Amino acid sequence: MTKIKCHCGATLILVKYLMHLEGSLTFRDYYGTCPVCGKENETRDLNEDDITAQEYLF
Repeated sequence: MTKIKCHCGATLILVKYLMHLEGSLTFRDYYGTCPVCGKENETRDLNEDDITAQEYLF
């Protein structure tokens, strides 16, 4: 869950997301529609819960 501000000034709480893998990092692409103006909003977030320890091979 993440909180963003829409261009119309309304504050949105986005709970729907898609996972995006880039290299060894996992991002959450949150998306939703503003209830005030109807604009589609999306943002990318790096969630600390998705960061896991990586084993290093020597």
